[in-house]
Amino acid sequence: MLLLLWFVLGVSIASCQGQDNKQSKKMVSTLSPMSKRDILVGKIFPALKAQTLSKNAIVFPNDVAGKPTILCIAFVRDAQNLVDTWTAPILQKYGKNEVNFYEIPMIIAAWRIMGGMIDNGMRSGVPKTLHGNVATYYGSLSGYKKDLLMDGKKSCYLFLLDKNGVIQYVEEHAATPTKLAALYAAIEKMSRS
Repeated sequence: MLLLLWFVLGVSIASCQGQDNKQSKKMVSTLSPMSKRDILVGKIFPALKAQTLSKNAIVFPNDVAGKPTILCIAFVRDAQNLVDTWTAPILQKYGKNEVNFYEIPMIIAAWRIMGGMIDNGMRSGVPKTLHGNVATYYGSLSGYKKDLLMDGKKSCYLFLLDKNGVIQYVEEHAATPTKLAALYAAIEKMSRS
């Protein structure tokens, strides 16, 4: 049943994204990760309301102000493998006290009616100790995709926010030693400021 739900969800998201992305894809599909960084670094992360798997409402960036926050955003279940390449090294290095870390599955509003079932499925696949680190968003995707230059539905997008919610580092796809080193350097730079 859960596999069928993920399949239907993936097909629905893909079809809706095709509509949402026609204009934004033209605008960002030629941007490299470096040029995306140039555009996004220094901007305040847009308000995003979600609910953690531990059933706590959260608004980014307001509710995470005060310390560095890493947000890892994905649009389809297939991107979880990419998200996982970031999660383990980040939590191993920083734990839960030094840096806020959240995975944010972005799901179109049409699926909100089945949100409880979808979130329960995620709860069964995520260790309970990490339920507070996964915050599901149900709503319109096009504005976030455009504002945050997220043009590939099967990728994941990482944003490092400072204590005021300002984007300090941007990356996408799987973590690599080079990408992780750059992320850690950005966090260290913020802690010295």
